[in-house]
Order: sequence, then C-alpha cells, then structure tokens
Amino acid sequence: MPDLRVRYFWRHYSIDWESKDEWAKTDANGCVSFPERTTRASLAQRIIKAVFNAPWIVHASWGPHGHIVLILDSDVYEEPYIVYRGDDPPPERVVVRRKRQLSSPQ
Repeated sequence: MPDLRVRYFWRHYSIDWESKDEWAKTDANGCVSFPERTTRASLAQRIIKAVFNAPWIVHASWGPHGHIVLILDSDVYEEPYIVYRGDDPPPERVVVRRKRQLSSPQ
C-alpha cells in the first residue's frame, strides 16, 4: 500500500529511560525501511537502570524492544492499527483487509 503512515519506536529497557520513535511513509511499492538502531550507556547508567528496572520486579521489561505500527483509515480497513512487536525480524509482508462495502438501497 503506497503512502501509508508507519511509526517505528524502540527502546532498550536495560539502558534507555524512554522510548524513541520515527515516522515514515511507504513508497510507491508499499515498502518502508528504517535503519538499524544502536544505543550507548556508561557502566554507571547501566547499573542505575538495572536497579530501577530489575527483571524480577513485576511488569519490568528488559533488553531491546521495537514496535512497528501501521496507521490505516478506520472507515476503510478492518483494523486501523497493525502492530508488530517482537524480538524476531518483522514480517516481510502484512495483509490488510478492507471493510465490506454495504450495498446501496434501491
């Protein structure tokens, strides 16, 4: 789907204090790409962050995470937000479905 808004956000929960994000649009072929991300932290920052976000605390997250969100027109498509989360590479293809058109009364 060309000209589709896509949001990519990422965070390394063991190091970063907040998430970072970037917006892009798909090209004429419906493709979008984002560069690989890296983050840096001093040893002191890593230790402090580990104390505040220890994996043994309920609801704590650990390590790198990324999410890709496709923003669709909710009047046209069944699911206006398609979210990919995971540690594996994102899928090469995402299928979106149009809502069924209601027939006009005669």
